[in-house]
Amino acid sequence: MSRSAAANPRRCHGSKPPGALEVQVAVLWAVQNGYLDVVPLDRIKEYQAKLTEFLTVRRTELLHKIAHEKELTAALTTELKAAAEQFKEGWQ
Repeated sequence: MSRSAAANPRRCHGSKPPGALEVQVAVLWAVQNGYLDVVPLDRIKEYQAKLTEFLTVRRTELLHKIAHEKELTAALTTELKAAAEQFKEGWQ
């Protein structure tokens, strides 16, 4: 295997590596907007994992928009807020 093939993250993880940029953007937006402020420190990783799962399973269109537009427009921010609120209601 060549060095360039070994260094290519797509080789090991399919077309997108874990933690794709649009997911990271959405999770960081939730952090910056206080959605994790009430989460106990020992459950932060769990919250992040469940939020990531929620976004990738139930809000794929939102993630596609983030990836395509490459900036958080007012419309995307509104959608992110709605997704974060929906997730927060169901998370225990």
